[in-house]
Amino acid sequence: MPTSQLSNAQKVLDCLNVDYVRERINTLSLAEEGGTSELTEHVLKILRRHVLACIRYDVEPQIDRTIIEGVEDFRLAEERGEEWSVLAALPEDFADKLAAAWQTRYTQYEPPKADHA
Repeated sequence: MPTSQLSNAQKVLDCLNVDYVRERINTLSLAEEGGTSELTEHVLKILRRHVLACIRYDVEPQIDRTIIEGVEDFRLAEERGEEWSVLAALPEDFADKLAAAWQTRYTQYEPPKADHA
């Protein structure tokens, strides 16, 4: 990320607070009067995590898109339970399942054994 983008991302991170998120939720017409404080806090957690990841991986943050997805995530967690949220803790065996899925996924692109000879 160019230095200007990195400084912009850092400025965004510094100004992220409950009032900012509530105002953006209102502006984007995602909830009446900014929604509940629980909604705002939930979206703020996701937004901070997004901006930190963008800084770490040199990517321009997508603030409004992340706020929209945060509101959707909050609603999904309310409807189906907290385990559906992106903020939910992963199960103990998740890393093993993910490793197995990635290994399986990539083997489909390997040529047949006869082509290696």
